[in-house]
This record gives sequence, C-alpha cells and structure tokens, in this order.
Amino acid sequence: MNNQVKTPKPLTKEQVQKIKALFEMQERYEQYIHQWAENVRKADLLKSAINRGLLHGDNVYELLFMAVDCIGHLTEDKTFTAEKAIELYSVYEVEYGLEMQLELTNDRLRKLKAVPKKTPNVTMAIEAHKRKIERLNRALKKAREENGFSDGGGI
Repeated sequence: MNNQVKTPKPLTKEQVQKIKALFEMQERYEQYIHQWAENVRKADLLKSAINRGLLHGDNVYELLFMAVDCIGHLTEDKTFTAEKAIELYSVYEVEYGLEMQLELTNDRLRKLKAVPKKTPNVTMAIEAHKRKIERLNRALKKAREENGFSDGGGI
C-alpha cells in the first residue's frame, strides 16, 4: 500500500469564480432573509399597536394608517404606504401633523374621562392617552425648536 498523500490540484479561475458567486449569492440571500425578518418584526409591532389602539379608543384614521403601513411592510412594497397615505388624505381630508394628533388625543381623553363607569379598559385607555399627550407635547416642542418656533407658533 502506498501511504502517500496526494496534494489537490489548484483550482481553476472558473472554479474560483463559481465559488465566489456562490458566496455572494448566499450573502444576498442572508440579507434578504434579514430584511424580511425585520419587516415581519415591524408588522408585528404595528399589529400590536393597532390592537392597543382599538382597546384604547384611538382615532380610526390613525389605526387605518397603521394598517396600511403594516401591509406595506409585509408586502415589501415601499411605495404602498406613501401612496395610500396620500389617497387617504385626498379622500378623507385627514392629515396627522403633531398639533392635530395632540388635539385629537386631548379630545379622546376628555371623552374617556367623561365615561361614568370606568372599566379597566377605560382606565387603561385614559393612562395611555395621558402618556401619548406627553410624548406629543415633547415631540411638538422639539419640532418647534428645530424649526425656529420658540414662541409656541405652529410648524
């Protein structure tokens, strides 16, 4: 028996190119899977936000915008959300700037506080609206500062 170890032949240029192409294809596939997983994660967050919004009595138009955004993530159609937002605005004449969101949230909070019998869901909705108002006030203050409206004027 011959115990000599044979050294492998060096790879040809064509073989090296095929191996590189396979690695590049695998990298693109991994990037695609990562992007898909990120879109599913975002869609799950939106789904949770929609469920919370339904429980908290959020504005139906905000929930519709979230649903459209969710569909955009799941279908990986980056223009879908923008197109549908424009269409929703043109059909329903609803635009959600920070000031309008704050006004609508304050209105809903007043209505929730006026409910005579406070169930756990109503109490939870009141607290959620208070937190949202705080977030909107901070965001509005920041937007005004960034746009040079320190006197409290509109943006």
